[in-house]
Amino acid sequence: MAPTQAGHDTAYLKETVGEALARGCAAAISAQPNDPVEYLGLWLLKYVKNAEVEGNFYRERQQDLQKKKDRLVQEAQSEQAAKSVALTRKEAADALAQLTAEPRELLEAAVKLVKQHTAAGAAYAAVVAEPEEPDWVAPEDDEAAAVETEDEAPAGGDAPPEGEEPPPEAEPEPEAAVEDGEGGAAAPKIPRPVDYSKKYFAYVAASAGQEHVLEADLYRPAPPPEDADEDFKPEPLPYSFRVLDEKLPMLYIPNVAVEERVKFFRKFPKIGSYQACGVALPASGEFKALLAADTLFPEGSGQPLSADDRDFVWEVSQSLSRALEAVQARAAQALAASSAAEAVAELKDRVSKLRAEAAAFDPPPPPAEGEDGEAEAPPAEEEPPAEEEEAEEEGAEEGAEEGAEEGEEGEEAPPKPKKKKKVFDPIPGLQAAIEKLAAAVEAAAKAAQDAESGLTTERSALDAIVELATAHSEATLSSLRNMLSVPQGTYHVVKALLHLLGRPAASFSTWKRAHSHFTPRLFEDMAAYDATAERDMAVWGRVRACYKAAPAAKQLDAEMPNTLFGSLALLYIKQVRRVARKAVVQRQQAAKLAKAQQDLADKQAALEAAERAKVEAEAEELRLAAEAEAAAAVEAEAAARAAAEAEAAAVAEAEAEAAAEAAAIAEAEAAAAEAEAAAEAGEGEAPAEGEAAPVEREAAPAEAEAEAEAAPAEGEAVPAESEAAAPAEGEGEPQPGQEGSSSSSSSSSSSSSEESKAAAE
Repeated sequence: MAPTQAGHDTAYLKETVGEALARGCAAAISAQPNDPVEYLGLWLLKYVKNAEVEGNFYRERQQDLQKKKDRLVQEAQSEQAAKSVALTRKEAADALAQLTAEPRELLEAAVKLVKQHTAAGAAYAAVVAEPEEPDWVAPEDDEAAAVETEDEAPAGGDAPPEGEEPPPEAEPEPEAAVEDGEGGAAAPKIPRPVDYSKKYFAYVAASAGQEHVLEADLYRPAPPPEDADEDFKPEPLPYSFRVLDEKLPMLYIPNVAVEERVKFFRKFPKIGSYQACGVALPASGEFKALLAADTLFPEGSGQPLSADDRDFVWEVSQSLSRALEAVQARAAQALAASSAAEAVAELKDRVSKLRAEAAAFDPPPPPAEGEDGEAEAPPAEEEPPAEEEEAEEEGAEEGAEEGAEEGEEGEEAPPKPKKKKKVFDPIPGLQAAIEKLAAAVEAAAKAAQDAESGLTTERSALDAIVELATAHSEATLSSLRNMLSVPQGTYHVVKALLHLLGRPAASFSTWKRAHSHFTPRLFEDMAAYDATAERDMAVWGRVRACYKAAPAAKQLDAEMPNTLFGSLALLYIKQVRRVARKAVVQRQQAAKLAKAQQDLADKQAALEAAERAKVEAEAEELRLAAEAEAAAAVEAEAAARAAAEAEAAAVAEAEAEAAAEAAAIAEAEAAAAEAEAAAEAGEGEAPAEGEAAPVEREAAPAEAEAEAEAAPAEGEAVPAESEAAAPAEGEGEPQPGQEGSSSSSSSSSSSSSEESKAAAE
C-alpha cells in the first residue's frame, strides 16, 4: 500500500470508505484470517460487487414498480375516460331520444352522433319509403278524355263540380269484434303485418363528405324477364334489405369484400366494415328508417368497428326509434286535433257564389249550326257606284273623229256639249259606317267591361282560396314535413301545384325530393302567381296529368284532415285555370274594343279627309271656273284685237291692190298709147284686134273694182272654194283678145300683192 499522506481530511474517508472499512475490519476480526490484509482487500472487492448487484436489483425493482404504477394510473385514466365516454354517449343518445324535431332533423342528428363518437369513416340514414303512384295518362283510344274540361273529375271516379260538396257516403258497418272463448270480452285487434315487398330505402341524411349518398336510393332488383335463359343470373338483393325481409334489427359485416350483396354507392368495391340498424317504432315494430355506419377505406380506416362503437350505433338507433315514435304521435295528434272542414266548406260556398256572379258576365254563347245569329263584324262601307269617266272620254274621242270627218267633207260640225262627270261622294257612306261603328264600339266596351268584371270576380275567388291556405300554412308545412310515408293523393296535388309554380320537375320527382319545397315560400309563390298570364299548355298538360291521378275528395281529405291542404291546393289549381280562361276572354274583348275604336278612328279620319277633299274640290272648282272666265275674257280680247288687226291688214291690202291695179291700168294705158303711137307711125294698118283694146283697158278698172268689192270686209279669209270658183263666174273661156291683158293684169296683181304683203309686214 502506498504510505498514508499526512494532511488528508479524515472526514472525507469517513464519508466515502469509512463504513466499508469498518465493516471489512469487523469481518476480518470475526474471521481471524491468516492474512488479514488480503482478506480485507478481497472482502472490499466483494463488497463493491455486491453493492452493484444490489443497486441494479433495487433499480430494476423500482422501475417495475414505476411501470406498474404507470399502468395502473393509465388503466384508471382509461377506465375513467371510458366511463366519461360512455356517459357522454349515453347522454347524447338520451338527448336524441328526448329531441323534439322533424324526422329528417332527427336522422341528421343521429348521423352526427355516430360520426362524432365512433371510429366510423361515414354514417348515413335512410327512410323506408313507398313507391310513388304514377301520374295519370290519357287513354290513346279516348280523345274526349284527353281534352281539358271545365270541371274535371279525378281519373279514379266522378267528382262534383268545383266548389260543391260531394254527396255523403254511406258509413261502413263496424266489424264484429271477435269474442274471447272464456270471458266473452272483445279480443284486441291484431294489426296487419307490414308489407315491405315494394318498399325501398331513400337516403335523407349523411355525414360530411358523403353528400353523394343523398342522391341515391336503394331499390330492390327488377324481376327477371320472362324470356330469360337458364344461365340468367338474377341480380342479388342488396344486403340491407335483410333488415326488412328477415326482421333483423342489426346487421354487421367485418369486411364487406366477402359479401357480394353489399352495394357501393359509387360502384367501386372497397374494404372495411359495415353496420346497419333498423329504426322501428316501439309500439308497432314497423321499420321507419335505417341507420348505417362503415369504415370503408380510404374515408375510414378499413378496420372492423369496435364492440363499443357497434354498441353505440345500436344505442343511437334505439334512441332514434323512441324519438321518431314521439314525433309520429305528436303529428297524428296534430292531424286529429283540428279540422278545416268547416272553413273549407264555407270557402267552397263563397267560391260557388263568386263563380255564379262571374258567370253572369259571360258573353252569350255562339249560335249553333243552323241557327240565325248576328255575327259581330265591323259594318261594311257602301261600295261606290261605277264612275263614267272612261265612257265620256270615249264619247269625246268619237266626237272628235266625227268632227274631223265632217271637216274633211267641208261641213263644220257644231261643238258637242261636254257631259259633266258623275263624282262619287263618300261622305254619306262614311257617316253611316261611323254610326254603325259607334254602336259596335259601345257594344264592345260593354263586353270588355263585363269580361273585366268577370275576371275580377274570379280573381276574388282565387284570393279567398289563397287566404285560407295561407292561414293554415304553418300547420300544413308541419304536417307535410313530419310525414315519413308518402301521402299518395296529396303528393299528386303537390306535384301539380309545383308544376304550376314553375319548379323544376326533377326537384320533386319523389316524396324525398319534394320535401325541400315545404317552406313558407310555397304559399308566397301561390299568392304571387299571375293567373292572368298566358297559359303554357305544355306545363298545364303536366299539371293535369298530376291532379287527374288524385283520389276522390274524401280520401284526399283523410290524409290531412287538419288543413285539407290537398283539397285546397286542387281548388286553387282549378281556380287558376278559371282565372286564366277569364283573362283570355278579357284580352279578346279588349282587343275587339281596341279594333273597333281603331276602325271608328280610321272612319272618322276618312270622313274628315273626305270632307276636307270635298271642300278643296269645291274651292278648286271655283278657282278653275274663275280661271276659265278670265281665260275666256283674255281670249275674247285677243280675238277682238286680232280681228281689228286683220281688218286693218285687209284695208291695207285692199289699198295696195288698188294702187297696184291703178299702176297696172296706167301701164296698160301707156302701153296702149305707145301701141297707138306706133300704129300711127307705122304703115297705117290697124289690126282688128286693136279696136277692142281700149275696151279691155276700160274693162280692167271695172274688174278691179269688182274684185275689191268681193274681198271680205273685216279681214276674213276667203275660202279656197270661192277663189277656185271665180273663173266659173265668167261662164266661158276668156276671149283671145283678153289673154294678154289678163296675163299682164295677173303679173301686175302678183307684184302688187307682194308689195302690199311687204308693206303689211
